[in-house]
Amino acid sequence: DYFGQRRRLKTMQRISGHYIVCGAGRVGRSVVRELLRDGVPVVVIDIDPDRLAWATELGLPVFAADATDDETLRRAQVASANGLVVVARAMDEEAAQKLRRAGASTVLTPYTFIGNRLAQSLLRPHVLDFFEMTSAMQSSERHDVRIEQVHIGGDSALVDHTLEESRMGEEYDILVLAISKSAGMTFNPRGDLRLQAGDVLVVMGERPSLKRLEEEKRITRAGV
Repeated sequence: DYFGQRRRLKTMQRISGHYIVCGAGRVGRSVVRELLRDGVPVVVIDIDPDRLAWATELGLPVFAADATDDETLRRAQVASANGLVVVARAMDEEAAQKLRRAGASTVLTPYTFIGNRLAQSLLRPHVLDFFEMTSAMQSSERHDVRIEQVHIGGDSALVDHTLEESRMGEEYDILVLAISKSAGMTFNPRGDLRLQAGDVLVVMGERPSLKRLEEEKRITRAGV
């Protein structure tokens, strides 16, 4: 335990741009698996050390501590983290509103989420099938199709070029679903829309094509 703690502390001193997952139950594990599938660094916190065994076996930095304690988050290098996920029980809308008031950017409640899915299956079954298919592809080892968000930095080759000039569809076989600018989000953007530094593109394509686009046009996955 002593040497394991020393090794964790050394790892945490070097880590940055990571994601902290507070809560190592079933939902927390699912979050961790999805983050690891994208190849990003993850730190797991849970007050119950027995629930952290699986994360330790994966070689992840873990903290058996109270995630609501400022010192715990400081040790997990929260200041240099890209994101923080807290898995908490929010079984009704009133509890969800409390979490939002506490600063949560996204709150998912099981009853609301499942109810919405059931209604969509009745009203828009083909739309729901599409989202289910793309979700399954993103978590599958056999399919490479992904929906991704990419950030255009100041040094990107796409800056000041129109969407048509970027030739993402012709050269990379990538579909641009939406573009988020400071003024808001545009769905199904027109080809004459000019790209600027700071824009975030929601795109769909195969993983190798997305990786090639990132490398050749000098863009990064937003949030990573």
